[in-house]
Amino acid sequence: MTPPAVPLISVVIPTYDRPVLLRQAVDSVLGQTLARERFEIIVVDNSPDQVAAACFAETYRGRPGFHYLLEATPGLSNARNVGARTARAPHVAFIDDDLVTDRDWLAALLDAFAAFPDAGVVGGRVLPRWLSPRPRWLHDKLLGYVSVVDWGGSLRIKRPSEWLGGGNMAVVREDFLALGGFSTGLGRVGSGAILLSNEDGDLVRRMAARGRLAVYAPDAVVEHMIDPPRLTQPWFRSRAAWQAVSDFMSNPGAAPARTADAAARLRLAARVRGGIAPGFFAATDDPAAFFEQVQIAYFQMLALLGGGVEGAPAAGEGRPGQI
Repeated sequence: MTPPAVPLISVVIPTYDRPVLLRQAVDSVLGQTLARERFEIIVVDNSPDQVAAACFAETYRGRPGFHYLLEATPGLSNARNVGARTARAPHVAFIDDDLVTDRDWLAALLDAFAAFPDAGVVGGRVLPRWLSPRPRWLHDKLLGYVSVVDWGGSLRIKRPSEWLGGGNMAVVREDFLALGGFSTGLGRVGSGAILLSNEDGDLVRRMAARGRLAVYAPDAVVEHMIDPPRLTQPWFRSRAAWQAVSDFMSNPGAAPARTADAAARLRLAARVRGGIAPGFFAATDDPAAFFEQVQIAYFQMLALLGGGVEGAPAAGEGRPGQI
């Protein structure tokens, strides 16, 4: 009996208790223009009810080039790593369960690796698919907090000011595994109450230290289905605070400089605004005003992680709660 051909690329899809979304993600990958025998699909189910997950897995039992793994240890990074260790292809592509792929997604990723033989990581565009109307107050500069990535231009080495999202990323499997995969100390855990991130940027930095390039491939397109419960102002402020925690954790060497910069920015904001009172975080329809709120939430958390802001106004100066 002839053994099955080794695929060119493996697709790893971690999932957590979202079977309807998962089915859409899988269907989009099955619709690729790349010949079906040239890729495999590996679902890693991290759902808390592993019995229910096992029942859902039966939906895909027996499909060629399809693997459905149950993984009880929580964490997005861990699930991706488990999938990559199972993969047979020399390249591994990652998407999340709330993404749908363009039909040429895999072909574009493979074209990017062919164009840049020294690439260790390739990331593509992540466009929003709004499941409810986009809020008027949502500034374009905050779209990265819902994983939107769109740097424009053509296929190229990633610029220093750009970042690649782990929800639309492909790696050279050998290098990825040699580096230990994504850091399990970073990235989402569970249902989303813990909004840690930066596992993707951390991997890019470690790949660079290994001499591997990071490439941006705008033709490798996915759409992120934006969950309506995320489209609230408290969620974005919380997301910004968790981003500060992620930045602090992922690059400890830069922590003193980061916290000093955060303190300086907070002092400047307090002077410009005449203080930052508790009511500063009230709801607003103004995108610029809300963007400022989110920035302040980020810098407040970063400064607190570094020990707080020294040189605040003395007692009796300014409004209560002023920084």
